[in-house]
Amino acid sequence: MTSALLQELESKQARECVQQLQHALAHHNQWLNRLYETLICRLHHQADDVADAPHLLCQFGQWYHKVEDPVLRNHPTFIALGRIHQHLHHAARSLLLESAKNRTVSYGLYTSFLHELNRFRQAIFGHYLPLPLMRHDHWSEEVTSLANKLFEYTTEGVMISDTSGSILNVNSAFSHITGYSLKEVVGRKTNILKSDRQNADFYRLMWQSLRDTGHWEGEIWNRRKNGEIYLEWLSISGVRNDDGNVTHYVAIFSDITTARENELHLQHLAYYDPLTNLPNRMLLQDRLNQAVVMAERERRKLAILFIDLDRFGSVNEMVGHKAGDALLVEIAQRLRDCVRSSDTVARMCGDEFIILLPDIPDTQAAGLVAEKIIDALALPYSTEKQPYKISPSIGIAIYPNSASSADGLLKTADVAMYHAKSTGRNTYQYYRASVGEGATDLFAMESSLRAAIEKNELEVMYQPQISLATGKITGTEALVRWHHPERGLVMPADFIPLAEETGLIVPLGEWVMRRACAQNAEWQKDGFAPMRVAVNLSARQLRIRTLAEKVAQILDETGLDPVWLELELTETMVMRGTNDVIGIMQQLKSLGVCFSIDDFGTGYSSLSYLKRFPINAIKIDRSFVQGVPHDFDDATISKAIIGLGHSLSLKVIAEGVENAEQLAFLREHQCCEAQGYYFSRPVSADALTALLRSNIAMADFPGAR
Repeated sequence: MTSALLQELESKQARECVQQLQHALAHHNQWLNRLYETLICRLHHQADDVADAPHLLCQFGQWYHKVEDPVLRNHPTFIALGRIHQHLHHAARSLLLESAKNRTVSYGLYTSFLHELNRFRQAIFGHYLPLPLMRHDHWSEEVTSLANKLFEYTTEGVMISDTSGSILNVNSAFSHITGYSLKEVVGRKTNILKSDRQNADFYRLMWQSLRDTGHWEGEIWNRRKNGEIYLEWLSISGVRNDDGNVTHYVAIFSDITTARENELHLQHLAYYDPLTNLPNRMLLQDRLNQAVVMAERERRKLAILFIDLDRFGSVNEMVGHKAGDALLVEIAQRLRDCVRSSDTVARMCGDEFIILLPDIPDTQAAGLVAEKIIDALALPYSTEKQPYKISPSIGIAIYPNSASSADGLLKTADVAMYHAKSTGRNTYQYYRASVGEGATDLFAMESSLRAAIEKNELEVMYQPQISLATGKITGTEALVRWHHPERGLVMPADFIPLAEETGLIVPLGEWVMRRACAQNAEWQKDGFAPMRVAVNLSARQLRIRTLAEKVAQILDETGLDPVWLELELTETMVMRGTNDVIGIMQQLKSLGVCFSIDDFGTGYSSLSYLKRFPINAIKIDRSFVQGVPHDFDDATISKAIIGLGHSLSLKVIAEGVENAEQLAFLREHQCCEAQGYYFSRPVSADALTALLRSNIAMADFPGAR
């Protein structure tokens, strides 16, 4: 359609052009529709006479350049209208320039302008009534009037000066752009606009071009009346008399400052991360390619440090994305402070950063930078009045030891970084062939875990929770185990951190919840007394806005009454909870779901959150239970937690009970429930079914005899 508009003048194509524009606007939004109506109303001069053309040209140009909506600006019809307007503008510019230079206009140039004007009218107004072409012997007066109006209405600044540089005349666009009126500049030198941004050589070449060719065109920085510097596109042409001598100059210019700023802004966005203002992957790749070439030519070493922030995803979920972004900005600045100005710190994505050291004396130099980074990032951060500590895992690749290409260096540094994670995090590792094998194992573990979730290779185990008043099983905690087809039983400590790191904790958590709810519903259908099943909720899950909908869906599909589902949160998760988290918990609470706080007393304890959050139970951490009754501090803390729970009408559950003395202490101080190896290890659903069927009491457990 665009090419048709540019090549054809038939009324059918013109009508289709307007129809497409109207159709596009009607389907975008009402504002765009009103905008088009405004255009038609604005162009009340439909150029029924050639003399009205300058006004039409000016009005459309003002409207066209004020449209900011990207949908409209990218529409093919809108672009086509702009091109037709540009053609007419160029024709008018040529007519104006020839009129100023020769005090007359050739008949051919006049007919070319009229041709473009008719195309423009057709595209805008949807009809083709060509303006009549004046006879060759009657058009001179009309063209003179037209040129005068173009001089006044054109959106480009026009300045006419004599050979000495004195200004003879300017148009209104000149005054609009520069701030100088006609009276203020007539008789003054053209250097009134000089900004001093260009040196003497610039002006020497400009005047040389004017003398040799009679024309110069290019960018130039000038100064407005208010002192503001602006960039303009300037075209200067010499006007010669009948003897061929230059009598004056015509300068036509437009302000391109905003266009250049937009261009630079787009270039910046293409090469820099918008959050941290660090170079992005594209700019890093370019610099790394150049650094490899230079290192090869000069036979020197370079290093790549691949930095991944340990468990930053969990931190980000806890503090919220706004605070998480603030942390990333602070981290980016700390990384900059750790390196030289000649080095490059880039953000790849999320919590991954790359540092390029293009010239190092030896391999140990990269390790020293890595140690400096670890120390810098270890300093506390303060976000929303809550301190956080960030640790990195850093992989180091050296050219040419690790790889000889840019891509190879990035890959080997990535492999070394994964090895740093597997060795405990908050450290750095150089790439070695053996490191690559270890990283391959880690990748394989991640892939296997993903497949295990899909193929149901996981198993939910259940650890019973015992009422210390009746000795009966009143609840159970669901714990996941992984039966790897090659590795055998994989314990949670070996794959839960990986799941959290990769985001697999979300589908894994949903899978466990679905299985636990289905099993609990099945126990009730088999006639067992209803009991709660506790499922651990990850920080990442708690940040999902649709979590309540997902839980409701699982409960509906499994048929479990919500009151028999308990969601366990860690104290740290609750403490760092935002208003959004509170809202999600309230939604879940409205379903009838219960909440318990796991590991109570081990986090940044604050009693205020027990009032703010809809919590039903608190669990005494096993680290306190293990010391009772002999450790004074553990006993004191345990008694305090039990007393706090009673005073706030919260159920108190003790974790990690392993002997009769611990059990006696807890019963003496009226702890509500307990779980641990003294009663039962986590067992399969079938094994717990057998315990429920035997109606076993606490006194019958082996450890209680």
